[in-house]
Amino acid sequence: MAQDPIIMMNHVGLIKTDHRGRMISVLKDIKLSVLSTEIHALIGPSGSGKSSILRLLNRLEEATSGDIYIEGKTIGQWQVRDLRNKIGFVFQESSLFPGTVMDNILYAPRIRGIKKSKEKSVAKEMIAMVGLEESFLDKEITRLSGGEKQRVNIARTLAAKPEIILLDEPTAALDPASTQTIEQLILNLNQEYKKTIVFVSHNMQQVKRLSHHIAVIKQGETIYQGTAEDFIEQHGEDMSFL
Repeated sequence: MAQDPIIMMNHVGLIKTDHRGRMISVLKDIKLSVLSTEIHALIGPSGSGKSSILRLLNRLEEATSGDIYIEGKTIGQWQVRDLRNKIGFVFQESSLFPGTVMDNILYAPRIRGIKKSKEKSVAKEMIAMVGLEESFLDKEITRLSGGEKQRVNIARTLAAKPEIILLDEPTAALDPASTQTIEQLILNLNQEYKKTIVFVSHNMQQVKRLSHHIAVIKQGETIYQGTAEDFIEQHGEDMSFL
């Protein structure tokens, strides 16, 4: 029996106004189908609309045409708070707050009214999930490396207990060692914790290493959905034709 997608986008468009007041068509015809507990990659050239797709899924922006479904319900049927509890977003730019690692991880739990007696155990659970030692909890954010900051960024997102995680270029600007660590973390979150993951990348080799399926985005349109292996077999690894 075929599995219903946890995320579906049908002919989705997005029109925005630029700083001069002109209407810009950011997305024209996006089609996307993501199955539960899979890793799905969005790949394409800069400016093709990949990050805008993630923002629509988290309702940071609203589509101007088409339909978006999350677990079979239209995205408009979800209360924004409930949707964002289900779908965590790890932004490309580090959005960590000044303070300690623990302060950042406990941001969402504290908003929800976590008991003081449970804070440490939750923080320890989250820091372990991203492969950092408990001693990191008391460290100031300013003392962390780029790769460590990204892992704390992911841990803070995980603390909200999302079923779906959106990652916007999670290894951008990281060195090779940190990139490998984050890639392994993504695989662990999917395989061990059964998280559904949608991530943006420019790197076809990375997409091939991590994803079950991909969507190739060009000029605001989906031009391919399938596996990275099939896409490479048809077009090769050179993405310059996009």
